[in-house]
Amino acid sequence: MSAELETAVARLRMVDGARREGAENVAVLEPPPRARERGRLHVLVEVTGEAPGREEICRELVRAIGEGYFRAPGGVTARLRAGLRAANLRLFRENLRARPGGQRDGSAVCAVLRGDEVYIAQMGPAFACVVHRGELIRLAESEAPPLGRTREVAVRFFHH
Repeated sequence: MSAELETAVARLRMVDGARREGAENVAVLEPPPRARERGRLHVLVEVTGEAPGREEICRELVRAIGEGYFRAPGGVTARLRAGLRAANLRLFRENLRARPGGQRDGSAVCAVLRGDEVYIAQMGPAFACVVHRGELIRLAESEAPPLGRTREVAVRFFHH
């Protein structure tokens, strides 16, 4: 009998040394009732650039990833790719409209837990770690191209 994986998610946001409620760049998204087998989707996005508008962009990227994931057909990795492709296209289009020097780069890490397995997708310079048998493992040792820079997506996948 295999153990079911569990997660604990905590959010802490500091602005000018003060704790702020909410974090627009972190979400745990529940599947719609008809798609429970797709698992719970954990999302972390980061966006560079000026502070004005950054929280809204993070919120939109999290939403794009969730909608892309839960609407896409196929297996977990195909759905994770679809979610990251949707977020990448959203930020890419934003960058096309941005003034010179106002473009933003992004990164994302998504995880889906199903039973005793975890599927992780990473795009951009973010990195993910897992603890396996008491050992902390960093999943990517080098940076990947950032989210929103090109139409193409370069997604790294990990399965444990």
